[in-house]
Amino acid sequence: ESEDEEGEARCLWVACDRCDKWRRLPLEDMYKPENLPERWFCWMSPTDRNTCEKPQERMDRDEIFDETDSEEGEEGEEGDGD
Repeated sequence: ESEDEEGEARCLWVACDRCDKWRRLPLEDMYKPENLPERWFCWMSPTDRNTCEKPQERMDRDEIFDETDSEEGEEGEEGDGD
């Protein structure tokens, strides 16, 4: 999610399961994460970036990447086992 000055989300981001490009979605109930299908594709985007051929969007300068929702690092955060 990207946030405005008050810390409220302005949009949601989702990655295409075909091309792995990130797409910005509007803040509407139908695009909330819990309402999205398990697999999401560019053609589902309501914006003009609704094909895998379109370039990935860039984050705005004031947006901050937040990995707290990422699944990476949840399993096996152990050392090399020396």
